[in-house]
Amino acid sequence: MSKFLITSLPRSGSLFLAINLNLDKCWTVKHEPDPNTFGQPRKRFHQNHYGEVNPQLCRFAADINVDQYGFIFRDPVACFISFINWNIDFNKFKKEKPLNLKSQIELRVLRWEICAKAIGRITQSRSPVIIDFEKMVSDREYLDRIAKHFGIKYIDPKDFIFQQVHHREWQKYKTIEDFGENVAKRIDVVDNEIRQHLKDANWI
Repeated sequence: MSKFLITSLPRSGSLFLAINLNLDKCWTVKHEPDPNTFGQPRKRFHQNHYGEVNPQLCRFAADINVDQYGFIFRDPVACFISFINWNIDFNKFKKEKPLNLKSQIELRVLRWEICAKAIGRITQSRSPVIIDFEKMVSDREYLDRIAKHFGIKYIDPKDFIFQQVHHREWQKYKTIEDFGENVAKRIDVVDNEIRQHLKDANWI
């Protein structure tokens, strides 16, 4: 086992996991190495002892051949709220004028809907192991089990880095109802669809 891909919805702790798995000097584990073009991922995965924790590849994971697949599960509703709040904050630092907020939200809803379908493809064709977000960010032993599952053996659990990444104190949206009835219903459908895809999956 020398190549793996772990994907997720955005805002599911993917950077946190990549940072920790990359502590093993025998492995190269990257997080979204080329988010703009996807960096021709099939070429990247020709390397040995190479892994990615990459939400950007959620839609394409079923088409990428690696030895092991994983999916980080965090409550899809919580991910959506966090992602919108993060994008609002991030846009403050962008030079170009962003899309208006309504258009941004619509695009993110569509992305969640597309990802839900992609997760169905991944679970049907690639049998990923499912990683519990809440345990991953709070339990060193659980994080060590994740590493060992993907063949990463030479990290002392005491060296794992437990700190929040891309944390935002300010939040415009606190509940899914804050987005209005239409968005709330669509994200609820996505939430149910993803949970249905994962109900028979293997969890670490």
